[in-house]
Amino acid sequence: MPASFYGASKLSCEGFISSYSEIFGLKAWIFRFANITGIPATHGIIHDFVKKIKNNPNELKVLGDGNQEKSYITNTMLVDSMEYIIKKTKSKKERIFLYNIGNNDKVTVRKITELFVSINQLNPKIKFTGGKVGWKGDVPLMQLDNKKIKKLGWKPEKNSTECISYSISQNKV
Repeated sequence: MPASFYGASKLSCEGFISSYSEIFGLKAWIFRFANITGIPATHGIIHDFVKKIKNNPNELKVLGDGNQEKSYITNTMLVDSMEYIIKKTKSKKERIFLYNIGNNDKVTVRKITELFVSINQLNPKIKFTGGKVGWKGDVPLMQLDNKKIKKLGWKPEKNSTECISYSISQNKV
């Protein structure tokens, strides 16, 4: 069950897509994404860190206690996986195809913070804001079950830590 308005809106949209597909006899693909990282970034942990460190290079405030664990993929991996799924399933008889797209692992916010500081060669004072979640509606553990996409033969080209490291190196301060 969704823990935020954002999650609830995504779930309700899936319902609309499903009913529209059934009523009008169309095929539809519904994708549920892990956390996405890459260029250009308009939000997310790396984007937020870059903004915060540019504002104050001596301090980096991190939401939560740093123990939150999240699965990440890059935006290019996401697009590639969506194209892969559609190619592999478009000739099937089903109308609605629902796939989770994510990595096989996860990385902690603490590790992301360490990578960000290290790759950018920074030395700020790191301040965790506390609590098991970073904001209302956040979940402390996020990793999608991607068995279904794996059955199609897709596998991530980078793990979550590699996705984060790649994105940090592309978004250097």
